[in-house]
Amino acid sequence: MSSGGGGGGDDDSPRPAPRPVKPKKGTDIGGAGDPCNIIERTKVNSPDRTVAATLRRDDVLTVEYDAGPPKRLIVRAASGSVLGSITSPSMPQLIQCIIGGYGYEAIVISIAGGMIEVQVQPI
Repeated sequence: MSSGGGGGGDDDSPRPAPRPVKPKKGTDIGGAGDPCNIIERTKVNSPDRTVAATLRRDDVLTVEYDAGPPKRLIVRAASGSVLGSITSPSMPQLIQCIIGGYGYEAIVISIAGGMIEVQVQPI
């Protein structure tokens, strides 16, 4: 517990800096004005408590499309276990991009009780 440096640095921000987006190679989806370059924050719906207990901030989850019914986007932990689903205003576009071959990951931003916030971004 050292008290280093001056008093108001942004170094203690509870949120990690967004990781740079790497365009997917070998696909027609990429390019300037890419509609699949979606980066947004959302919450995990109905997270599985057992899976959630294994997570920490900055963990990387995979985002997958489940055709259902109902259609949904699910997030999986590195173990392969389903954590839950996500919804967002961009969900229809995310689904189209995943079907088209684009990949997404969800970075754990915060965990507070049963609420898990993630940042969805291209792989």
